[in-house]
Amino acid sequence: MTVFLSILPARRNLRAAAFVGSALVAAFAVVHAGCSTPPPSPPTESKPAAVVPRVVDRVFVPAGREPPVVRDDLSEMRKARVLRVLTHRRPASSLGRTGSPLDRELALVEIFARSQAMAVRFVNVDRRADLMPALLAGKGDMIAAQFTVTPSRADRVAFAAPIRYVEELVVAPAAQKAGPRDVQGLAGREIWLRPSSSFAEHLDAMRLEPAPTVHPIDETADPHTVLYRVGTGEYALSVADSDVVESYQSYRDDLRVVGPLREQVPIAWATRPSSKELREAIGAFVTQYVEVYAGPAAFEGDLDAIRKRGILRIAMPNNSLNYFFFRGAPLGHQYILGLRLARELGVRLEVVVARRQADLLPLLLSGRADLVAGTLTDTTQRRDAVDFSLPLARVDELLVQPPGEPLITSVEQLAGREVHVRRTSSYWETLAGLQATVPGLEVVAADSDLETEQLIDLVAAGELPATVADYDIYHLGLGTRADVQTGLVLGHGRERGYAMRKDSPLLKEAVDSFVVSVRGRSRDNRGLADRLAPAPTPPGDLSPYDAIARKYGAQFGVDWRLVVAVMKVESGFRADHRNALGGLGLMGVMPHTLARLGLRGADLRAPDPAVRAGTQRLGRILGRLDPALDPVQRRRMALAAYHVGEEHLTDARKLARRLHLDDGVWDENVEQALLLKRNPSYAGETRFGYCLGADARDYVIAVERELASFAASTAQ
Repeated sequence: MTVFLSILPARRNLRAAAFVGSALVAAFAVVHAGCSTPPPSPPTESKPAAVVPRVVDRVFVPAGREPPVVRDDLSEMRKARVLRVLTHRRPASSLGRTGSPLDRELALVEIFARSQAMAVRFVNVDRRADLMPALLAGKGDMIAAQFTVTPSRADRVAFAAPIRYVEELVVAPAAQKAGPRDVQGLAGREIWLRPSSSFAEHLDAMRLEPAPTVHPIDETADPHTVLYRVGTGEYALSVADSDVVESYQSYRDDLRVVGPLREQVPIAWATRPSSKELREAIGAFVTQYVEVYAGPAAFEGDLDAIRKRGILRIAMPNNSLNYFFFRGAPLGHQYILGLRLARELGVRLEVVVARRQADLLPLLLSGRADLVAGTLTDTTQRRDAVDFSLPLARVDELLVQPPGEPLITSVEQLAGREVHVRRTSSYWETLAGLQATVPGLEVVAADSDLETEQLIDLVAAGELPATVADYDIYHLGLGTRADVQTGLVLGHGRERGYAMRKDSPLLKEAVDSFVVSVRGRSRDNRGLADRLAPAPTPPGDLSPYDAIARKYGAQFGVDWRLVVAVMKVESGFRADHRNALGGLGLMGVMPHTLARLGLRGADLRAPDPAVRAGTQRLGRILGRLDPALDPVQRRRMALAAYHVGEEHLTDARKLARRLHLDDGVWDENVEQALLLKRNPSYAGETRFGYCLGADARDYVIAVERELASFAASTAQ
């Protein structure tokens, strides 16, 4: 078995292998090859390469740090060579499944700024109600924040030509039987709205009798939180833009749309009234570009159209091998590849999550995605519908059978056996090809809604006699498990590549070039064991860093021994450690976490800032949990959140309540709910989707074990 593709070095913490698990390593590690056939030659250049815009990471400057400078119009902004754009961007409110309307809008802003030979600086406000005051005070030059045009706003700021139109939809809980059936039915009802929202203004203008009772929502609440509260019945009624409702309904089915509060509602960029030249430039730009900004609606086109839109939409599954949310940010092997591909094409990446594997090609063919990530095997049946790129990887297809029965090691032993696979999978084609030579081999069509991992679970439970799985799904995505076995390779070196519509020759050429540039990279693990050996511990101390742990433990309200236990499990006390998913230093802090802690630029390889960042983060997590919880259960939930992210813990506690488990108890309650987030049917209905739940469970066990050993050693 040889390595065919590696994007980042897979630096695995050998001391912590029990809890990190192979699913973590799979996110950045290799896709294994199953054959030694040399890859095809790279495509030949037929014409000069197109000029590709340079894409850099967006930086959001807090409005409080932006000096108030009023540049009245475009000529002054051009002299400054920067366009300051006010927006309202919160940390990710859910796993991106259909893309973010705000991200699309900001991509359009970037294209506009390039057309005016200016850089972009995004200035972030905490409350949407602060957008117009910040603009008028000179904190920015324009507003781009899914900003609805309303009469009261137009009295204070000037709007450019609309970039798109939405519906404002009244929503109610799906389970609500006696709710209103149309907008007129809002009379006398209770409804929850942000006071500064366009919804509140439009509802007031309807003059319903009797007037609805409006309950104010905190101005910092994100739209998905509001919709979740409606879906669970906490709010009886609310209003949201149609694209936000569509995004929410891609993973939850607990909303009922009552009807439109308003239709064809314009979304536009706002400027100061004096910025006439800027508005005219935006108007000319929108005339040229507005047709490509169709939000999540169907859109087809080749590479030139993708570059014009500024967004590359890639459909991919939500799992540990491809795309998942971890410690406050998206990660995953195909996600990292997609980011790099989009950057090389000069556009932004938008992930479109398929709720099941069978949805990937329909998303592409319906125009909801431009590519399918390199997760699909190139088969004859699929090539009738789509084109494939050069192979990104080659994988083996393995027969999976229950333990305890004779291991099948040859194709001939399949005679008279049943194997259950989805008809739409590549496995079906592989097995159908064997039926001519293997007498009595019966290929049974499995439920198309079941993922490969679920079929393996059914084999493990004895409900199915056998199934088939790709090598990486079996060995990497599932981790080590003893309840199934495999000894037969059915499909050797099946090719995987990006899938695209057949009318995209420019895109295919660009993707082929990208594939050639990234595949075949080897990884270098020489000296790994030496680098990850535990640091020496001075006699009588718990670690070499007790003094730092005591200092920051006292500052952030965390037991210093817990800090030391986390250090030992995260890094083995190696200050230069980097874990499989990019966490750095003694406490495995992700670099993107630093800005949220006010520590941007801190050197996580140095012990003091690393322990400060980790302890501060752990203290914040503990501080957000109810202090009335049992201290041990509270600590265990905090550790799980530290490992996989608070978002997944919140999901798990909500899921526990729905399953009539105790959301205040980790052991066998929230713990079990978190484990269920590996299952697509449960992950698909939570805000942050798939979770490395087994790793979180094992992480908690590992840290608790270290705490117990510390207690035993200090008691002696």
